Amino acid sequence: MILFTTQNLMITQVFGPESVTRYNLVSKVFSIILLGHSIIITPYWSAVSKALNENKMEWIKSSLKKINYLMILIFI
Repeated sequence: MILFTTQNLMITQVFGPESVTRYNLVSKVFSIILLGHSIIITPYWSAVSKALNENKMEWIKSSLKKINYLMILIFI
C-alpha cells in the first residue's frame, strides 16, 4: 500500500518532477487497458470453470484462442 501511495514522491526524488507527469499519463493509459481486458475476460472465468467441470477441453482451447486474437486486435 505504501508503494502505491508514494510512487510520485519516489519518482520526483529519483528522476525529477517533470517525470511524474509522464509516469501518471502512461499509468492511466495502462490502467484503462487492464480495465478493458478485465471487462472482456471476466465472463469467461465461470464458463471455463463449468467447461473444466464437464471436461470440455476443446471448447476451452478454442475459446482462449478467440480471446487471444481479440486482445491482439484490440491492443495493436
